Amino acid sequence: MLTKVTDSGKPPGGEQALQDFVYPDPQVIEEYREIYLQIAIKVQSLMSMGVAYTYDKLYKLGCDHPPLSYRIDVLVSYELQVGGYSKSDQVNILFYGPYIQSQMLDHHLSESGAKSYIRQRLCLGPKPPLRQPNLASGSAA
Repeated sequence: MLTKVTDSGKPPGGEQALQDFVYPDPQVIEEYREIYLQIAIKVQSLMSMGVAYTYDKLYKLGCDHPPLSYRIDVLVSYELQVGGYSKSDQVNILFYGPYIQSQMLDHHLSESGAKSYIRQRLCLGPKPPLRQPNLASGSAA
């Protein structure tokens, strides 16, 4: 299901990846979450912080400390972009990641707000922004 982009061109998908969003089966969702977790472990180490080694701990971090969880999400999205994942896989990995899920389930972010955040996150390119978006209004920095 996952597609690595190996050529030097842009990953396929783009805006179309969000428009054609389909809900994968639970096994594929677990694969997306595992990819997110492995990248998140790496970026947490780079941030010189305590490392949350499970999806549940990252989810709780998103509930309890959204700004820190957001910073991790920014760096995960950067790693996805430079790591050669297709745009469609980037969208799904971020959507099913603990930051977006915690914001949707515990902080009342709508699905359209989540997709807007992901769209903006991936359009920013590999340079992460310095401040957290206001997800309640569906806009990002």
